Amino acid sequence: MQYIYALQTFTIVKLFAMKYVLFFIICCLCATTSLAQDGNVDIRYIKLKKLNKSYIGSFVHLVFAKQQTGKEDTVLFAIDNRFVPFVAHFDARVQGGLFYAQYWQSTVDVLGYNLRLVCNRIDAVTADSIQLTSYFDSYTKNGGLAAGNSIQQQYWFGRKAIAGLLVKVSNGGL
Repeated sequence: MQYIYALQTFTIVKLFAMKYVLFFIICCLCATTSLAQDGNVDIRYIKLKKLNKSYIGSFVHLVFAKQQTGKEDTVLFAIDNRFVPFVAHFDARVQGGLFYAQYWQSTVDVLGYNLRLVCNRIDAVTADSIQLTSYFDSYTKNGGLAAGNSIQQQYWFGRKAIAGLLVKVSNGGL
């Protein structure tokens, strides 16, 4: 009788332990999959102080230092011998964002088109500035892409004007 009671107790303890082990395994699997990155993410934020010459040739979006006006992020780019205001269109979720979903949109027409700054390529990095080639796509008044009317222009930006960079991450990574 005592033998059967001990066997039943051992079986109950064993089942209890298996439940906890199974529960632990399920929790680990759930935690692991929730922490995994989405395969569509192709953007990474870096602070400006980490920018060095190894980033030359990388495609980036600039994150400008915050303005004190409290208005939406606006920056002026010199295009066609005049300063054109651009407004930021950035996904607030950089961690889950796509590089080409981020852009700067002109608030006025330039040469009959609305311009969109789609990316910048880093050409040079110095101690106090960054040289970029900026790529602008042209859009018609009805919102269609005006093929063949893209603009490329080089700019120098002082490091003090920039807070950080959104870097396009290639398949091989940076």
